[in-house]
Amino acid sequence: MAAARRIPCPTLIMSFMCPFLFVFWAKGDYDGECPRTILFKKLLQVGGGETGKRAHINDMENILPFLFLGAIYSMTGPSLWVARLHFLVFFICRVLHSVAYLLALQAPTRSVAYTLAQIPCVSMAVQILMAVKSYA
Repeated sequence: MAAARRIPCPTLIMSFMCPFLFVFWAKGDYDGECPRTILFKKLLQVGGGETGKRAHINDMENILPFLFLGAIYSMTGPSLWVARLHFLVFFICRVLHSVAYLLALQAPTRSVAYTLAQIPCVSMAVQILMAVKSYA
């Protein structure tokens, strides 16, 4: 059996890039290929195959725990404005981190993006623990 292939670019960036896929398609900048395939190839050329795979794995290692925390946090009945702020900060920082990973931007960019993305996670975890403490 052949090993399953992983998508070589971060899932978050692909979701964010959907409007641009239409631009590739509308311009006719493809040779009968799906616009998504073109974008995959361009990202592979920029970041390299292994870099894209590592970026995707890194995203999965950070996004899945956030989704778990976010689901539990949403059940604690937080302020809608604060919850949106947590989710928006995490999203923007993860997109910046993924772009910095793929394009090999200067050293502090990726670290700062990662650290800022962890602030909402820590904040949500603390608020979940405070909500659980009130039941104990």
